[in-house]
Amino acid sequence: MKRKFALGLIPLIISCSNTPAVNDEPRVLDVQEKPANQPTPEEHVDADTEPDAGGGLNVTEELLIAWSQDSSRRELGREIFVKNCAPCHGDHAQGLIGPNHTDNFWIHGPGAMDHFRVITDGVPEKGMVSWGNILSTEQRAAVTAYLLSVAGTNPPNPKAPQGDEHAP
Repeated sequence: MKRKFALGLIPLIISCSNTPAVNDEPRVLDVQEKPANQPTPEEHVDADTEPDAGGGLNVTEELLIAWSQDSSRRELGREIFVKNCAPCHGDHAQGLIGPNHTDNFWIHGPGAMDHFRVITDGVPEKGMVSWGNILSTEQRAAVTAYLLSVAGTNPPNPKAPQGDEHAP
């Protein structure tokens, strides 16, 4: 199914027309891989959450690994992931448009801080928005902890490996 969106209305840009805008009208993008039910990042976040205004949580590799072993932190991360990340990464992090997070292949590095950095900064050239100004530091850390906890699982219909293989 092909849908059309005006430039600037969606954060996910997969392909666009090579024709220039006429009379300063916005160009129209053809987005073929965007799930039909994917809301914008602003629609993902619950009204009672706010990004940190400078934080207070000192995120380290050790903290993220510890949180990945804490069931309440993992569950918080899973809830945020399913609501915000599943349209691109799948309900079980198996990968859809975005990469699979359950295998041993990593595009941006296998470390906990690599995951946290990608969630925070996004990957604009691949269509992934920055969640740094949308989710709080604690929420991003919880999502990272959840991703660490699902590494090495075998969800149904995983996306083919992408990136470099790293030992678990």
